[in-house]
This record gives sequence, C-alpha cells and structure tokens, in this order.
Amino acid sequence: MQSILPMIITAIGGFLAYVLNKIKKYLDEKLQDEYIKSIVGSTIKYIEQKHFNLKGNDKLNKAKKIISERLKFKNILISEFELEILIESSVNELNRGNKNVVKTKISS
Repeated sequence: MQSILPMIITAIGGFLAYVLNKIKKYLDEKLQDEYIKSIVGSTIKYIEQKHFNLKGNDKLNKAKKIISERLKFKNILISEFELEILIESSVNELNRGNKNVVKTKISS
C-alpha cells in the first residue's frame, strides 16, 4: 500500500498540472482576443473621429497601420486577413450603434 500511494499522488499531481495548464492557456487566449478586439475597436473610433476626411482604402490602410503598430508593441501578431475581418466587424458594430450616422464602409 505504501508503494502505491506515491504513484497515485504523482499521477493526480500530473493530471492537475495538465488541467491547470490547459485552463491557463484558454484564459490567456481569451484575454488576448479581448485585448485585440479592444485595440481594433478603439482604433476604429479614433480613425472615424480624427481621420473622417479619409475614404475607402486610405481609411482601411490607416487603421491597419495603427492597429498593427499597437499590437506589435505587445508582441501580438495577427494575419492580414484576420485584421481585415476584425476591422470590418468593428466598423459594422460602430455603424449599427450609430443609426443616425451616415454609414461609411471603411474598405472598398
């Protein structure tokens, strides 16, 4: 019985370490996703407020540049495709929230 107990404790410890590692990884990814959405959302609002004279691709490129720089500062890299999806999604949410504002598509 005494020789089995250390093995059981080791197995339980290993299992707990595995589960806690998975939970930590999930929470880190979730926090990173929330951070990225926050950066994109605040940048889109900034672009709409400060660079309202830009249109279409100029506005999209300005948003991409600012977002990429802000994410790079935190060592977060996302693909160009993901970035465009997040930008368009954020613009859509902004436009839905401002029903009285003229809808402006950020890309062509």
